[in-house]
Amino acid sequence: MRRITLFTLVALLALGTGCDTSEKETAKGGRATGKAKATKKRPGERLREAVARTRRTSVRIEETITVRHGTEEGIATIKGSFDFARDRGELSVALPGTGRRKETFSEGKVFMSPVPGRPRGTWSVTDRAEAKAHAPLTAPLNDPEYVLEQISQLRKVSYGGLTGYPPHRAYSYAGWLDFDTAVRRLDRRSRAVLERARPAIGDYPVWAHVNVTEDGCVERIELTSILDGTSTDVAIDFTDHGTPVTITPPKTTGAQPG
Repeated sequence: MRRITLFTLVALLALGTGCDTSEKETAKGGRATGKAKATKKRPGERLREAVARTRRTSVRIEETITVRHGTEEGIATIKGSFDFARDRGELSVALPGTGRRKETFSEGKVFMSPVPGRPRGTWSVTDRAEAKAHAPLTAPLNDPEYVLEQISQLRKVSYGGLTGYPPHRAYSYAGWLDFDTAVRRLDRRSRAVLERARPAIGDYPVWAHVNVTEDGCVERIELTSILDGTSTDVAIDFTDHGTPVTITPPKTTGAQPG
């Protein structure tokens, strides 16, 4: 495979209502009520229900992307808040040595500033549904809902029991993403590189661990992959479920296509 610098890979990776239920799971994966019926549900089904609940609420987000190759390490961080139910949010993206960039999601568009190579104060705008990822294990324009969509398609989901201690405990799940799900919205060039390498790397597995709150919402996602000697770890924390999210969309006048 053609190699790229660690810094470039990290840069590409980042270029990229309250949650409640009266039917809480028990430590064995059932519910506090109707336990006999709940035991028929498989871990994958319970995890998909948690994803669906999360997509009906809002959260604060903290994400870290760590890329390692040999002795080199690069880290990107993403912070902000997102209202999945109303399809809007604001993220602050920090890349090594480049400062922070703001991303605003509103009305099916993603606005970004500053824009490399353009005057300060310039915004670029991209259709959210058309955005592409530019490296494996990444979300287009760091869209957190894309990651939730991937998690809902995990293969061979297993239940790992309760983690943490009262009053904060979570249900742990694990699984993996298949090749097509992992690269679904990669840009054409990046996907072609992986397609050519597929005979050697197999299904390009991405391992995932997900924690779900006792109220039934996703609170942490961990994704891990190793490809051509480079390991990528993504950790996303969703907190303050149901928090109000206020955004200030930039004026579309003068915004340039991203």
